[in-house]
Amino acid sequence: KIETSGLSKDMDTIVSIGIVKKYSQTMKIFYIENFKDEEKLLREVLPIIEEKNFVTYSGKSFDFPFLKAKYDFYFSRDIDMKLEDLQEFTKKYNFIFKLSSHSNKTLLKDFVKDYDNNKNKYEGIKIKSLFKKHIEGDEKALDKILEYSFESIKNLIKLHENIKKTF
Repeated sequence: KIETSGLSKDMDTIVSIGIVKKYSQTMKIFYIENFKDEEKLLREVLPIIEEKNFVTYSGKSFDFPFLKAKYDFYFSRDIDMKLEDLQEFTKKYNFIFKLSSHSNKTLLKDFVKDYDNNKNKYEGIKIKSLFKKHIEGDEKALDKILEYSFESIKNLIKLHENIKKTF
């Protein structure tokens, strides 16, 4: 799960990358404290993610292309990862799920019974302004980004478990 400073893989920066190993209780969030650390972040994460399988939400349309563009930019190389995209999965089997939407909020509301929409105060779109505040010296802004990343990954795990139970 990545968080970025915006939606453009050419103009924006990866702010954090969250990873949980299957059947593990340990979640690892790698993050940058300033824009110039993006390359260092990617170099650190590459050995962990390359040639691995990941469960994502919209990872095939956002996370993976963003990572791929950044690895090509910094290292002139491709990255090899396999993704199971929950959004893509629910769309493919919608004849079973019968969902009106495949948005992250809808999937969480339908599949994660203890999902609290109010708890998720920092939507991904707000990461950009939080990171800007962090760069400007707001010491709590980075904590808010990491809190959002942590909650987002926890929800992704629950979503995956519950979709697989249903299927």
